[in-house]
Amino acid sequence: MHGKNQTMKTPLSRLLLKSINKHYSRPCLNHITYSNLFENIQHYTKILKTSQFQPFDRVVIQSNTKSIDQVGLMIATWEARGVVVCVPQNFQESILTKVKPKLIMKDNQISFKESRTFSNKPIDEKDPALILFTSGSTAEPKGVVLSHQNIVSNIESIQKLNQDYISHKDRSFSILPWFHCYGLVCELLFLLSKGANVRLPTNIKNPIPEIKFHRPTLLFTVPKMLEKIYKSRWNKPYLSPLLKFYLFGDRIKMISVGGSYCPQLYIEHFKERFGVPIYQGFGMTETSPMISLNSPSHNLIGSVGQPLQNVEIKIDSQGQVLVRSPSVMLGYLDYIDENNIIHTKHILENQWLPTGDKGFLKDDYLFINGRIKNEYKLSNGKYINPLHLESLILKSPLIDQAIVFPSICNNHNICIVYTDSTQTDISKEILKYLDTVEKYEIPKEYYFFKDPCSIENGLLSLKLEPKRQEIIKQWKNLIFVNKKHNESS
Repeated sequence: MHGKNQTMKTPLSRLLLKSINKHYSRPCLNHITYSNLFENIQHYTKILKTSQFQPFDRVVIQSNTKSIDQVGLMIATWEARGVVVCVPQNFQESILTKVKPKLIMKDNQISFKESRTFSNKPIDEKDPALILFTSGSTAEPKGVVLSHQNIVSNIESIQKLNQDYISHKDRSFSILPWFHCYGLVCELLFLLSKGANVRLPTNIKNPIPEIKFHRPTLLFTVPKMLEKIYKSRWNKPYLSPLLKFYLFGDRIKMISVGGSYCPQLYIEHFKERFGVPIYQGFGMTETSPMISLNSPSHNLIGSVGQPLQNVEIKIDSQGQVLVRSPSVMLGYLDYIDENNIIHTKHILENQWLPTGDKGFLKDDYLFINGRIKNEYKLSNGKYINPLHLESLILKSPLIDQAIVFPSICNNHNICIVYTDSTQTDISKEILKYLDTVEKYEIPKEYYFFKDPCSIENGLLSLKLEPKRQEIIKQWKNLIFVNKKHNESS
């Protein structure tokens, strides 16, 4: 392998193969070495050649689990100028057929499809490399088409921000799925480019108990996991040193959190209670994914960090965050033509991408303060940010899920919660955490979910965020008890 000519490789495969060559004997996935990974890549390269794989053919990896075979197939596909498509195991077949894959790996089993791609176009960094689907929290998932340049640009920008704080000596425990851009690019591909070790869970539904056995130095996660630990009955001050060791082992040095809004309370709590810094970032699939990021050298709690290098941010007249960067997607998957070539819509080259999030810049740090599509106006003319109210309500250790939305007449707020508590008047509990908001923001009606929102019942997105519009649409069928609290007007 050493000295192999990589001039004809795609930018993404060249980045990863360079690291594989450099860290040949080091552990890569679990105890599997980078040398073993290279052999695995060669194995799948032969399979692709046997299947008459052509540039721009698509390889679908459909699974909730993780394996070295998936990583080997990904890199072999990029080396062959193909496009990787990562989706969960139960992904909608009707959407998947639009991808027109050449090959599907489902739970490490391969099946082949017909394909007629032909292209003698030279390698270009703007060639498509990856298709990931948005979580579909408000509509049908959209296929985001990312190029080699998009992904490599984001990885290199993350590296420049972290400098040598993350190196080949580090180890992560991979909780996040690879069909999420954050888990695939920011953790797996970034760490592979560094020559680091990525440990894989055996229980994907409840990986937290496994963390301590792998003794990671890094953890990439979403706010929901931090919330679970914060609300744990074991989270007592006198148990802090023991709990830190019990949860994370004895090597953890940082937690990176993204995917959705993370309340400042959790970040401060982990730092004070466990001595573990949490660095929050902001991004979206459409930006490959990171836009801004806090880091050990530049960290401001409450913000989502400084813009990455090569990322421009501006705020429009609505207060919406706009982004321009080499990491902005090629566009959304529109159709596949008769030659099997990908076509996209909403092409944004050299244009500003609207993120849908409201925010502001202060001292070069970005702050996010709401989601435009979730805000609404009450009949008194006042705007409501339901995410803010929900984040306050969820501080209660008794409440696991909360959704705030307007009444039919738009004259007050309604709140639905899920709780295991037998407390009869949940409104009093909620009011303890809404003491800083205006009176008109406080919900006047409270209800309980029959069952918790989950991916299985279609009320949670793949990012574990409530599907707000679906819940509001169905809410009368989702509750079992009406607990009203009427404020005097």
